[in-house]
Amino acid sequence: MQVQLCVQKGGPNMFKKTKLFGAVAVAGLLMGPVIGAKAAGDVGTATTQVTAGFIAGQGPTNPVDPANPGGGPITDPSHPGTGATGALRLNYVSKLISFGTQPINSATTKRVGTSGSDMIGTYQSAQVADERGTNAGWALKVSGTPLKSGTDELAGATLKLPAGQVVTESGIDNGAVASEVSNALGTGGTLLSAAAGKGGGLTVDRWTPAQTELTIIGGTAKAADYSTNLTWTLQDSPTS
Repeated sequence: MQVQLCVQKGGPNMFKKTKLFGAVAVAGLLMGPVIGAKAAGDVGTATTQVTAGFIAGQGPTNPVDPANPGGGPITDPSHPGTGATGALRLNYVSKLISFGTQPINSATTKRVGTSGSDMIGTYQSAQVADERGTNAGWALKVSGTPLKSGTDELAGATLKLPAGQVVTESGIDNGAVASEVSNALGTGGTLLSAAAGKGGGLTVDRWTPAQTELTIIGGTAKAADYSTNLTWTLQDSPTS
C-alpha cells in the first residue's frame, strides 16, 4: 500500500497545517479500524457406525516359545502341541521331566531336573488357551502315580512342581495364577488357574528343570530305572 504526503509552498502556517495533516494521515492509517476474527461454529453433524463381531476360537494351536510368547506359534516337530480343539484347550505341556542317573544314597535326598528334560529353549511349560469369550475361569490340574521299575515302587518319593512364572501371548497380565504342587505323584494339585473374569487369551506357565524337585527316601531305591506318567486335566471353571 502506498502512502503519499504532499507539501505546498506557503507561509509558516501553511507548512504547519500540511505537516500536521501528514502526521494525522499516517496515524490514521496505522490506527485504522480493526475487524475482529469471526469465531468458528458448527454448521452440521453426522454419525458413522463402527461394528465388530467375534465368535469363540476353535484351535488347535501350536505352542509358543515360553521365552517369547508374543512371537506367535512355533512349528517344531520335536515340540508338537496337544492337538486339542475347542475354545478352551490345553495347547501344550512339556513331555518329559528327567532327573538323570544318580548314585544310590542311604540318606533321604533331593534331586533337581536335568537338561535332559523336554524344553522349548530353556523352559518347560504348560500353555492354556481360553478363547471362549466369556472369561468364565478355568483350572489346570496335574496328578500322577508313584515311580516304578517294573512292579517295584519307589515308595515315599515325592515330586514338587514349581509355581513358575506366568506370562501371556499378549504381554498383558490376564490375572491367571500359578501355584506350587507339592507332590504330583499322587493326588497332585492345581498348577495354573484363572478366577471368573480372568484368564482370557493364551496363558503360559514357564519354569526351568532345575526348579522341579524329586525327594527320594533313603534306602528305598534299587539299581534300576524308574518312571511314571503325569496326567494333566483342564477344567472349564476355576473350582472342581
